[in-house]
Amino acid sequence: MTAVVTPSAQVGAKACTRVFEGGFTFRLAKGDTHIAVFTGVCLEQRRAYVFVEREWPGKVIEGPRPFTLTLPKPTSLAWADTDALTMFARASLPTIRTLLTRAATR
Repeated sequence: MTAVVTPSAQVGAKACTRVFEGGFTFRLAKGDTHIAVFTGVCLEQRRAYVFVEREWPGKVIEGPRPFTLTLPKPTSLAWADTDALTMFARASLPTIRTLLTRAATR
């Protein structure tokens, strides 16, 4: 199966959800089969609706940017389910750190 991930420059035209965990932004757009992971707190477009107001966990990086990596979306994860996306993000942090460490040592 080919990964479907909305490009950063086009995400403003799609509904999506973002969560910020462990120094990364996890973004799932409607219709995507994979979750885009960015390093830092990233908002690719200026349009954002905040459901839960919290202090940003770091400096906000605005504008289109490349993904740090993508992860397959669990089939049961709906694009608008922020609680499930948060749980997925937390569970994925060790895997992400391992992948990035391996990539840096190559």
